[in-house]
Amino acid sequence: MSVLVRVATPSDYADILALQEENYLDNVAPDKRSDGFVSTRFSLELMQQLEVPNRFYVAREEETGKLVGYVFAGSWRFCAIWPTFEVAIARFPIKWKGEPISIESTFQYGPVCIAQDFRGQGVLPRLFEAVKVGARDDFPVGTTWINAANGRSLKAHVQKLGFVPLDEWEWEDKRFVMLGFETGL
Repeated sequence: MSVLVRVATPSDYADILALQEENYLDNVAPDKRSDGFVSTRFSLELMQQLEVPNRFYVAREEETGKLVGYVFAGSWRFCAIWPTFEVAIARFPIKWKGEPISIESTFQYGPVCIAQDFRGQGVLPRLFEAVKVGARDDFPVGTTWINAANGRSLKAHVQKLGFVPLDEWEWEDKRFVMLGFETGL
């Protein structure tokens, strides 16, 4: 399978929203959630307001043009519109390699979503690499948080991509894990 990864344009938004809804936590059966879900919901109106550094990256199957994955990368301040992100932001400053990092010196990676039929086929590393390249001139470190119930995502980011656990907390009877990664080569 050949996949093209690039920065999203407004022509991608409808497909991103459709994939988001297929994989949104409330739309995934409880017994299927361990295989992955997204818990941050974007609207078309919100996507239309995106300005750099806030952007989506998309992965499309070259032969068919089908959207097979997306990831959002942006400022923590932009993400503060969601209550869960406010809780994550309140955890800063946190330590990266012994030094404090802040929401100003890092960016938020995610949500990330890979279409069910394309998971485990190398789409996630390609999206991740595009995010790192897009952010490395502005941010040496990227950060994200993952709902610990999303075991597939947590495992993929830590074991496959090398994200480093930085912090953990509980909120509304859920456990979250803060992760970090370097954007440099």
